[in-house]
Amino acid sequence: MQTSDMQQPQKKRALYRRSLIFKHHRYVYIAVMVLIAAFFVVNLITPSKDYSETENRALAKRPAIKEGIKNGSYGQDYDTYYSDQFTLRNQFIKLKFIGNQLLHIKESSGVLIGKDGYQFEIPEMLDQKLAKSTTGKINQFKELNPDVSTHMMVVPGSAAVLTKKLPANASVSDQVSDIKKYYEQVGEGIDKIDAASVLKGADSDYLYYKTDHHWTSEGAYAVFKEAAPSLGIEEPVSYNKYTVSNSFQGTLSSKSGDFIGKDTVEIYVPKGSKISYFVSYPSSKEKRATIYKPEMLDTKDHYTVFFGGNHPLVEINTTAGTGKNLLLLKDSYANCFVQFLIPYYDRIIMVDPRYYYDNLNMVISNYSINEMLYLYSADTLFTDTSLADALEAAIDAKEESGEQEDESQTEEASESESAGGENAGE
Repeated sequence: MQTSDMQQPQKKRALYRRSLIFKHHRYVYIAVMVLIAAFFVVNLITPSKDYSETENRALAKRPAIKEGIKNGSYGQDYDTYYSDQFTLRNQFIKLKFIGNQLLHIKESSGVLIGKDGYQFEIPEMLDQKLAKSTTGKINQFKELNPDVSTHMMVVPGSAAVLTKKLPANASVSDQVSDIKKYYEQVGEGIDKIDAASVLKGADSDYLYYKTDHHWTSEGAYAVFKEAAPSLGIEEPVSYNKYTVSNSFQGTLSSKSGDFIGKDTVEIYVPKGSKISYFVSYPSSKEKRATIYKPEMLDTKDHYTVFFGGNHPLVEINTTAGTGKNLLLLKDSYANCFVQFLIPYYDRIIMVDPRYYYDNLNMVISNYSINEMLYLYSADTLFTDTSLADALEAAIDAKEESGEQEDESQTEEASESESAGGENAGE
């Protein structure tokens, strides 16, 4: 028998296997394409969501085609929209987190997975141009309000403090050093509170939530005790500590896909204090006798038990009788810090420049402000322009009113001189 005849069955079997593989690949390809098409159709007919309670943020809206094509942003905007509105998005994020854990990958969707269940937001770096702009406005505003005692507290993110909990070889910016550089640009007439040193020297590890980017009440209290003398608080009262949640899963948990880790949320109440207070929310015309909103513990974000989250302006009036009225320019880090300030001020006005669009000069005059505190997380202060915008608007308004007042006085003086001349002629 010839060799070619012996090879014929082998060739036929090889061709048959290749045909099976080709059919298999074709069926897989068709199945994948059908699945993609099905997802596309489902995403197309599913109504868009405005807000993600899981991630505690607003979701991207469908971009306008005409405007997007005109300015060249439609493709990028649609990618962002599709990523936010993708069907089963949360489930895919969780699957990705599990896969990363199995492969010992220590980063998931931009979140560093550290030791002992800690998750870390990658810290923002100092933008020198933005810092120069904001600190310039802070210094100008102080010059226009020299009689207002002014303090500043910039709080570093957890990755800059809990360095021993970071994953091995994690490369993050030195936010503590960046805060020092920021403080160097702030005028000498403003008291700078070194929250970073207090937090780095604290005994407890539970200064920040494990699943959220905020500091805990314990972390805020550690800083308050050290900052009290700078704020003119000579004898801080003692506090009772109450746990209000053991099941908090914060923004980092939602972003990374971790559905296992849980945090404890605590509130601090002054011991034996006879001081009463009430809280007003002008934007919603709501009034309460407490800064805490326990109904928020039924939502995803348990940190919003403090004030229900962020508001343009919050007014707290107390019976402290100290004669001190505080303007607090802030981000969400201040929300749990205020619980320690209430016994020492007659009035605390919290303003979040990210949502507040009125004149800050009116706040100072209407509420007889004699003390100010800038309280921000470094991540917000290093990237957000709203504080600089709010201060600039107030500075421009005050300078404009000053010029108008000078013109008015000049006109009055001119009229007076004119009237004097006429009287002399008579």
